[in-house]
Amino acid sequence: FTPSLNREMARFDADSIDAHQARQLIKTLEVIYCCTTLFAVLLIAALAPYITTYWLIVEQLDYSAVENALIIMGATVGLRWFSTLYRGAMLGLQRQVWLSGNSAIFATLRGPGVILVLKYIDASVEAFFLYQAMLFAIECLVLRFKLNQLLPSVGKVKFSLDAIKRIWRFTAGVAGVGVLGVLLTQLDKILLSAFVPLSALGYYTLASTVAGALGALVAPVTNAAFPRFTELMSGKQSASLATAYRELTQLLAAVVIPVSCVISVFASHLLLLWTRDPLITQNTSLILSILIFGSMLNGVMRLPHDLQLASGWTRLMFVTNLAAILIYVPLV
Repeated sequence: FTPSLNREMARFDADSIDAHQARQLIKTLEVIYCCTTLFAVLLIAALAPYITTYWLIVEQLDYSAVENALIIMGATVGLRWFSTLYRGAMLGLQRQVWLSGNSAIFATLRGPGVILVLKYIDASVEAFFLYQAMLFAIECLVLRFKLNQLLPSVGKVKFSLDAIKRIWRFTAGVAGVGVLGVLLTQLDKILLSAFVPLSALGYYTLASTVAGALGALVAPVTNAAFPRFTELMSGKQSASLATAYRELTQLLAAVVIPVSCVISVFASHLLLLWTRDPLITQNTSLILSILIFGSMLNGVMRLPHDLQLASGWTRLMFVTNLAAILIYVPLV
């Protein structure tokens, strides 16, 4: 739903849909997100006693404290997930600069800010997660307030199935691509966990984590590109779309390829500098050299992928991911 809302807000910017349709879609998705978030929180709350007793190995903490922390964590995850709805809308309206500033402020409050809470108010597990949940709730309200400011007022809007019907094909396509994408990125670890010792899986997971960090360089470009592509495509501005695609592709390649090549060639040096452990370096560097190259190729594919999504074309990526899984599993 979030990529769908991102695309629809970009189409609103291009005058392809009106303000009433935009607000109606947001209202409808808010209701859906509220219901699913509440269900998830209640489910985690119901399972918390069983998780505490039968899954987690609790040694020093009180069982009730752990159970309470799990319930608060469930609420935190729900609130964080809810905020992605408004983030998607803000990205679609191309308010990346404001959104980045807002994210930086709340990340600072969640990180260094929680140290002050633990030091001066309450140094408990519940206090830590309660503070995080409170900040995510405030951030949701701030994002919602800002989004309301950006959209024209159209009077009262209600939940509408028509708003879902208008985007369901694209949403279903994105959901299919997303599920297969998650399988592609996690299947290697799931399969290897059955074939290699835990220590070897640890080395592989470390290398995979470092290679995945390349996404921090890819995301800023793609977050700006997708709504821009959608706006230009909705306005049928083919020449401007071609220019934007070429320039952003060159920018992404100029950022990602040199960094990936340096990490690939000097993987052992960088790992030793980071971990200060020769054994980890020896067992991880070759894996990292290969995985970072794969992450690089995956990164430069993101803009062609975003261009397909901007046009509402999800079939090619779905079929590609499905074919990749069918080939990938037996190869691993």
